[in-house]
Amino acid sequence: MKKKSRVLWVLAGIVVCLLICAVIGCAVFEKNGRVAIDEEHFPDAALREAVTEYDQNQDGILSVKEANKAEYINVHYRNVTTLQGIEYLRGLKELSCYENELTELDLSRNTRLERLNCLGNQLTKLDVSRNTELVDLNCNYNQIESLDISHLRKLEHL
Repeated sequence: MKKKSRVLWVLAGIVVCLLICAVIGCAVFEKNGRVAIDEEHFPDAALREAVTEYDQNQDGILSVKEANKAEYINVHYRNVTTLQGIEYLRGLKELSCYENELTELDLSRNTRLERLNCLGNQLTKLDVSRNTELVDLNCNYNQIESLDISHLRKLEHL
């Protein structure tokens, strides 16, 4: 009886964990460490086009290996309104997204980022606390009121 009860509790726990992951999206990559290069995962067409360049086997799916090779993304002057999906590019070292219509930019999962140019958007805040590899940061011509760069020990250009 105790063993059956314990098994039921374990199964219930697994189900709850799976539901939580589904709701909050705790897994960065979808099934088998791969993510579709589609409108659901990369809503902005310009970002989708840029990411497609790293789809080496042209299957419309970004594998972990392909995502890690995506070191540079250039979507400047493309009327980009969201960079949702950028979090899949864990190997990203340089992001050029200046002169767009971005109002938010979450780079918390892009911890290898060394260069960021998000000049000329509509950002009101920018959190680079997890981007400790940043050497070059250009976020001029936004509406950012404060920017904490105290932890960016490698920063050379602001």
